[in-house]
Parts: sequence; C-alpha cells; structure tokens
Amino acid sequence: MQSRMRTVLLCTPINPRHIDKSLSAGADVVVFDWEDSVEVSRKAAARQTVTDRFAMGQAAGSFVRVNATGSAYYEEDVSALEGLAGLGGVVLPKVETSADLASLDAALTRLEASRGLAPASVRVLPLIETALGVENISDILATRSSRVDRLSFGAGDYSLDIGARITADESALGYIRARLVNASRAAGKLAPVDSVWLDVSDEQGLAQSAVRARNLGFGGKLCIHPRQVAVAAHAFQPSDEEIAVARRHVAEFEAAVAQGLAAIHVAGVLVDYPVAERARRTLREADVSPA
Repeated sequence: MQSRMRTVLLCTPINPRHIDKSLSAGADVVVFDWEDSVEVSRKAAARQTVTDRFAMGQAAGSFVRVNATGSAYYEEDVSALEGLAGLGGVVLPKVETSADLASLDAALTRLEASRGLAPASVRVLPLIETALGVENISDILATRSSRVDRLSFGAGDYSLDIGARITADESALGYIRARLVNASRAAGKLAPVDSVWLDVSDEQGLAQSAVRARNLGFGGKLCIHPRQVAVAAHAFQPSDEEIAVARRHVAEFEAAVAQGLAAIHVAGVLVDYPVAERARRTLREADVSPA
C-alpha cells in the first residue's frame, strides 16, 4: 500500500518528453491520465503509450486515471488495464456513489486473479467532483473494498457543478475540503489528497494552497506539472522549526509525565497529552525520532 501521497502528479501520456519528466520528478505517485487531458481522437493512442511504458518497466507502481464509470470510454479503459504489468492503482473520477466503485473493484479483482496477484493489491483513489459526490461521501467511504484507503477531489469540476468561482484564497473550496477530511477520519481512512492548483507559473499560489490544505488535515496534493512537485512536497513536509519544537514538546512532556504531571508549559505553550501526541505525529511525518 502506498501510505504516503504528498505529491500525486497527473501526466498526459502524449508527449514522450513530458512522460519522462513526470516519471523523474520525484512524485510519490505518477498518474497517467486517460480522462480530461486527452481528447477523444487520441484516447486509444494514450492507452497504447501507457501500455508501452509499463511493458518497458518504466512505469511500475504508477496509477492510471480512467474515464468515469458512466462515460463511453470507461469499458475500454478498464480492458486496457489488463495489459499494465506493475500497475499501482487506478484513479476513478466523478465518483458519486459506492456503486461507481463496485464496478471497478470487480474488474480489478478479475485482473488480479488472472495474474496471480494478491487481492486488492491494485489501489483505487476516488475523485469527488460533484455536489452529489460530496453528499454521498460517507456512503463512498463505507465501501468494503480495501483498495480505497483515501479520497481526493477535483476543484474544477466541483466548482462548475455548484456554480462557484475559485478565487485566489480558494474560499469556495472550504466546505468540500472540511467534509473530505472529517468524513475520511470518521471512516478510518488516510488523510485525503487535495485538488490541483491550475496556474503552473504561480508557485507562491501553489505553496499557499498546499499549506491551507495541510492545515485543514490533508495529506498531499494533486499536481499537474513536474515543477509543482517540489513545491507541494515542501508544503507537506514539517519544517526544521516544526521538528525542533515537536522534539522539545515530546521530550519535556515525557519527563513531566515521569514525575506525575499531565500538563506543562513549554516556552509559554501548554503541552498536555493531545499536544504531545500532535508533536509525535509531526515527527512521524518527518520520519525522525524524538531524540
């Protein structure tokens, strides 16, 4: 299971140079897109290009974004997945009910059986992109499939569906972001992946968007260009200052507990059990020890 998805890079599999750059960008997950970024006349070519990359051993562990279950291209996309040895997972767009996931789950189960793979070894990342999908988040997260360990969402389609305008501060996304984080936690799922930042030239805007998402409880961000990967990764990586503060909180709180205290002040900050656990989480996110 891919436990960390700080950066999920969408790649349009048309230009070979773009594919090469995407695979070498350092993203936690690369997603070859067969949906919105590929025009109808080139969908077959995109499937073949991705198939070739997997056959050459260049794309092992990568994901593919198929077309939505109700689209005219879904069945062909799912059939093409059978030729992708080493497929890491599938991104399913416009998920609105758990029934959307059931169809893909059944197809992937057959694929795994035919290859002798472990059940649920191919992951599924559902995209919530409509008002109906948002209202059905709990139902979607209640799926019994262990392939689904987190959600993501598409701000472009969602804002279009509800008639919202996405401004620089992304205030229109506050509701869906909060819903995704809370519902994911209630269902015992991993932190969701935030939507894309569309302006590739605006790295500051991307960084601010990623920080907003992290502060709300998201675990990562979708990216649409290799140059966005480092910026997004940095936003979801605890800073040196955060690590230093977390280490101090953990060390001084544990020393206090050993003396029978359950709450202390560290540099003026109240540190009790919840604050100490938050500090430990920060250290786990940074892959460092408390010492």
